[in-house]
Order: sequence, then structure tokens, then C-alpha cells
Amino acid sequence: MENIDINGWITIIAVLAYIAVFIIQNSQIKKQTEIVKTMESFMNIFKVDEVLKYNDMRDERIKEQASKIILKSEQVEKIKKEVFKQSEKPIKDFYNNLITERNNELINVSFITTMNQSKELRNKFVEEYLPLNKDIINAMIDSFEKNNES
Repeated sequence: MENIDINGWITIIAVLAYIAVFIIQNSQIKKQTEIVKTMESFMNIFKVDEVLKYNDMRDERIKEQASKIILKSEQVEKIKKEVFKQSEKPIKDFYNNLITERNNELINVSFITTMNQSKELRNKFVEEYLPLNKDIINAMIDSFEKNNES
């Protein structure tokens, strides 16, 4: 009987140990679930996507402000004026030469067209169709007539 009592007591102690371990593990599991829930609510407060969007917007605003400051600076204004002055003359010269060549061509065509008119219609043609260039055309006609008279 003593053997049974010792085995019974060992069994009872083992069962009590299992119950104590179960209770301890159960309380730890509850604590862990509370920690996980707290972390989830904490992570919901800080949405990573929203923080990244805010950061991108802030960076864009800073870049825009920096570019405005750069564009408004006096040094940039001076450089822009110098570049414009340096490039203005070559551009004007190019277009003046181009326009002069084209104007000369048009004046020559106008002169030939005028010369194809009868002497009576020339003055009327020049006055009516070439009022801005009538002095040039009339001078060309006079020069042409003087050269052909001799």
C-alpha cells in the first residue's frame, strides 16, 4: 500500500505541476495577445504610406522653394541679362540678313512686274499695289530708263 500511496502522490504532484504550467502558459499567452493588440493599434496610428506621402510632399515643396529662391536671385538675373545681350545681336543679324535677302528678291519681282506694265499704268500700279516701296521702285524705274536711253 505504501507503493500505491507514493505512486498516487507522485501522480497528484505531476498533475498539479501540469496544472501550474498550464496556468502560467495561459497567462503568458494572454499577455502576448495583449501586446500584439497594442502593437497593432500603435501601427495603425502610424500608417507608413501616409508618412511616405507626407515626406514626398515636403521634399517637393522644399525643391520648389529652392528653385524660386534661385530664380529670384540677383546673380541669376545678371547671368540671364548677359546671355540675352550676347545672343541678341547674332540673332538680329541673322534675321536682318535673311529679311534683307527676301526683301530684295520681292523688290526685284515687283520691279519686273512693274516694268511689264505700260508706262501709263506703272505709276498707278506702284501707287496702288506697292505704296510702302514706291520710292525704291520709282528710283529703280528711273535708273533703268536712264540706262536704256543711252
